[in-house]
Formats: sequence, C-alpha cells, structure tokens
Amino acid sequence: WDRATLPLARIAAWVPREDWVRDLESWECPEGASVPEALRALESHLLEKYDTPTALHGALSHRTSEGQCTESAHRVAKAFTRVLVEAGAGRAPVRAVLQEVVCPGVTKRMSKEFVQLDPAKAVAGAA
Repeated sequence: WDRATLPLARIAAWVPREDWVRDLESWECPEGASVPEALRALESHLLEKYDTPTALHGALSHRTSEGQCTESAHRVAKAFTRVLVEAGAGRAPVRAVLQEVVCPGVTKRMSKEFVQLDPAKAVAGAA
C-alpha cells in the first residue's frame, strides 16, 4: 500500500469533502483489486459522477519520470486533479478547466487530443 499514500494524501489535501460526488462510507473496494485498481475505483467513486478522460486517471499519483515527488510534480498533479474533479462532477467541460488551471491557450483541437490520449501515454510519469 506504499503506492497508495501519495494519492490518498492528495485527495485529503486538495479535494474538499464538498467536492466529492459520493460519500466515502458507501465505497466498497472491489474484491481482489490491486492497489492501483483500488485507488482508481475510490477516485472514481468519490470524484466522478460522469466519465472522465483516461489522461486524468493518473493525476493523483503523478510523479516525475524518475519517480520523484518534486514541487513541479505536485503542481502538475494538483492542476490535473482539479480538471478531474470539475469534469467528473459535471461542473465544467474538460476544455474550460484545462484553460483555467493548465493553460489559457488550450484550443478545441488540443482538448480533443487530450480527451482521446492513449492511456499508455496518458499516465507517463504516474507512479
């Protein structure tokens, strides 16, 4: 469960309870789930009323490509976690949140490519 500590701490620190779409008490860990599968199930349960792009699914676990947890890795993770939270709750479209917290210059085409990103590439740098 060492790999669970960082994502769980980030949920606790960055996502206020009022932003959750479901209660923690109603979550059940899928039987036989690995740590990454259990974390993904919890993330989806707490933060997603609607499907979110696969590219966002590694946000809470993000580290540098060397596996380090640097200040810049935290900033990237926090920005993309905010996209996950807002889009997952249905409060805002992915593009709008990307423009707000990642880069104001995100175009419609860039957003479309992000949403369709290959999952193997989407989680590069995630632990």
